[in-house]
Amino acid sequence: MSIFEGRGARAVAVHALALALGAGCSAGPSGEELVRQERAGLICSMGTTATRTATGQYICAPSGYTAGFGLQLNETEFSVNTSQIQARVAGACPVGQAIRSIAEDGSAVCGSPFTRTVVVSPVGTPQENGVALLAALGGITGASATNPYLLKLEPGVYDLGAQGLDLRPDVSVEGSGEASTIVQGTRQDYQRGQISAINLGADPVELRALTVRCSGVTNTIAGVFVSGSSVRMSRLAIALTVDPAGNGSAVGVSVSDTSNAELDRVQVQVNGGAGTGSAIGLSVFGTSTTRLFDVRASVAKSAGQGYSVGMYVSSSATASLDQAAISAAGGLYTYGLNGQGGSAAIRGSTFTANGGNVVAGIVNFAVAMALENATASAGGPGAMGLASYSSAGTVVHGSRLSGTAYGVFNGGGTARFATSQLSGGTSATGTLAGGGGVVSCFGSYGANWTALSAACN
Repeated sequence: MSIFEGRGARAVAVHALALALGAGCSAGPSGEELVRQERAGLICSMGTTATRTATGQYICAPSGYTAGFGLQLNETEFSVNTSQIQARVAGACPVGQAIRSIAEDGSAVCGSPFTRTVVVSPVGTPQENGVALLAALGGITGASATNPYLLKLEPGVYDLGAQGLDLRPDVSVEGSGEASTIVQGTRQDYQRGQISAINLGADPVELRALTVRCSGVTNTIAGVFVSGSSVRMSRLAIALTVDPAGNGSAVGVSVSDTSNAELDRVQVQVNGGAGTGSAIGLSVFGTSTTRLFDVRASVAKSAGQGYSVGMYVSSSATASLDQAAISAAGGLYTYGLNGQGGSAAIRGSTFTANGGNVVAGIVNFAVAMALENATASAGGPGAMGLASYSSAGTVVHGSRLSGTAYGVFNGGGTARFATSQLSGGTSATGTLAGGGGVVSCFGSYGANWTALSAACN
């Protein structure tokens, strides 16, 4: 089709008319320009021409002007090209969500600000908060060693009731601080894997920055029960209270079987009742391996019945303690540390026992035990700083052992002391006494730098 056919012919005719009437008139657009306008479906005003944009669109633009990057020009008006420059953000996200992306038109796309962190917020009563916590844990899918998840608890009280919280593999739980986030429960069935408020039966998991609280215990309960092979606890507070009039038993942290657990800056408080039940701060048994650093355990029980024990090591368990402070008071048998089996390496730690009928800062029945820069003390009639009966051996370096009756009572087995202070009783024999076994001392001494009894040779 020639330039004079179709719409182009009309444009040229218009141009010819303009030339015929052009005496005294300013020059209009050229014929070529009119053809471009006609083809683009435009009628441009004087001083503007049909101009093709970077996107292929024709617009009327002032002659001699060009829209730069991010701009578009229509006749005499510049505007922003939103395909190149982001429009102003419009809209807002609901509480708990964040802007994940922004569309070209400025609209916001909302969603969780995290990918593998699930945040649990208090929604009402402590019981309602507990339901929300359990639902959030149950809603996590796809957690694995290469895709671990964190369940983050905002400040609040989360009451789990009788259900408890059973952690899942590769899902760790973090509160907002021991004073701000409290998880409590009443589960009291002492069956492995079904214990109290929190069960760490999966691995690898970590529990941190919160308080575990259980009160009114009438049966047997553990604040945290560990059976997973790779478990870590840090910045925790655990508080258990037994019904004062009942026979319930309570264990702050129980590490069982083949577990591999690490406790860092954990505080345990157990208040036992007046009955025959036991009150125990920490218990490690089976073939478990437990490392404790800067752990504080305080156990108190009414005098006269049951056991009050700061820490219990038994079976073939392995325990390593650094900078720990363990104490026990009340009960019939009162021990800061009760060693029934396995092994224990203790450094820079303190064990204290007071009250009760049989009292010892440390009693070692069958543990291979090593103490370095440690302190064991006991108060009350017949109280012993260290009572050693273990044929596996007790080795003491640079430590202080003191008791109202005996600094050390060696009832059998093997006990060795180097550069340590052993003090107790009012006589030389009160410092170190016993009924057999092998005892050897090197550079050790009694209270006020006095010589030890002849039993230490």
